[in-house]
Amino acid sequence: MRLLILLLLIVATPALAASRGCAPYGSAIQLDFQTLRPDVRTSMNLNTTGIRDLVRGKSTGLDSHSEPLGVTLTTPTFAVDARTRIETLGGVSCVYLESLRAEFGYRSMEIYVANEYPTGSCEYRAILDHENQHVNLSRATLGDHAGRLRLEIERVLGTLRPVQTRDYRGATKALLDDVTRRVQPALNAFYRDVDARNAVIDSPSNYKAIGTICKDWDRGNKWPQKSQ
Repeated sequence: MRLLILLLLIVATPALAASRGCAPYGSAIQLDFQTLRPDVRTSMNLNTTGIRDLVRGKSTGLDSHSEPLGVTLTTPTFAVDARTRIETLGGVSCVYLESLRAEFGYRSMEIYVANEYPTGSCEYRAILDHENQHVNLSRATLGDHAGRLRLEIERVLGTLRPVQTRDYRGATKALLDDVTRRVQPALNAFYRDVDARNAVIDSPSNYKAIGTICKDWDRGNKWPQKSQ
């Protein structure tokens, strides 16, 4: 089982209009794009009840995972900050982005395996193998989308215009919000793709197949599709 936790909160802002009093950009905005690929942390601190409560605390429903024996928590993120400059000419103050730093990927990736199943046991290995498949799928999806998102950010930066303002800090925030809003469709495509890929292995038939690998599932709670 994989649980995707989305921490990014986007507040849509109107597209910014350039002031006629500001000169256009004379050079391209520099982009520093970082892809975040954290190491995976594996924990056996929770039993089956603890894992169930953890999932229920972060999801509206368990569906077929009413008795989850393992879970993978991924924390995707997209964050931007920028270096700006302000130019004043003829009483007009104009804000320009000089460079943009974007972080895209996962802040953390955690696997929980129920501690009813000792390390090295058949059941432990089966659960961990399933959760590692989720990790691999999530990483592969990130790799597929990172380049696309970078290109989209570069495209958006190429269309930006300076902003005339009396509020330097407010204008910087508005520029960053505008960039984020305009690349949101690319981010949404990533979220949909990572969900779709992971859903393939979270199926009753796959759980049933895993249930046949080992014979000692009945420790604490039961495997949802326990082998007979």
